[in-house]
Amino acid sequence: MFIKRVCINVPTSIDTITRLPPQIGAPISIVIVQGSHKGTKPSNFPPAGVVSIFVVLFVFVLVALFACVAAWNLKLVNNVAPCPGRNYPTLKLFYSDNSQQNLDEGQSVLVDGGRIGAMGLGIQENGMYCRCCGNEGGCTNPDNAGMQLVFNQGDCGSIQLNNPFYCGAHPPNAKDVVDVSMGGSWPSCVATLTRKGNAPGCSSSC
Repeated sequence: MFIKRVCINVPTSIDTITRLPPQIGAPISIVIVQGSHKGTKPSNFPPAGVVSIFVVLFVFVLVALFACVAAWNLKLVNNVAPCPGRNYPTLKLFYSDNSQQNLDEGQSVLVDGGRIGAMGLGIQENGMYCRCCGNEGGCTNPDNAGMQLVFNQGDCGSIQLNNPFYCGAHPPNAKDVVDVSMGGSWPSCVATLTRKGNAPGCSSSC
């Protein structure tokens, strides 16, 4: 088959060649010459603008799919009773956006997983408990008990309870006060918190 070869100097946009009138009956092989660069471009190559649109759409779809996979939520149910003879909101939650929320016994809250950072969800039992090893300089004693609830994404049952890390080496530890029971299925998890049967009592002084 006879193929005519046309050499074109392209001063501006490469897509100008796609609008060449079909004045030659045979198929055309077009050689693009721009500066010192040469290459062969089929005459049916889509304009650069069309390619850009498809790239943007492809990236958008990938981002949307990733967001759907990564999104999750936690329903936290507070069944933690106050210390005997006391009346107070038993839990305080600490979120990664630095906001805090108190919960009374019997209350629940739905938490967007995006508000739970890599260090986990901060949980404080609001009773006052003595430090295990006596007073520590600059720290309150008795003090509230804390812990960090850390999630391994993809499995509601895969959690880790970490020690508190505020004020001193031995702050009261909520792991000694509160039990955590996990339920639900990813991405909708449920954490139910209750007071341990052998939890220490609250103290007014230590």
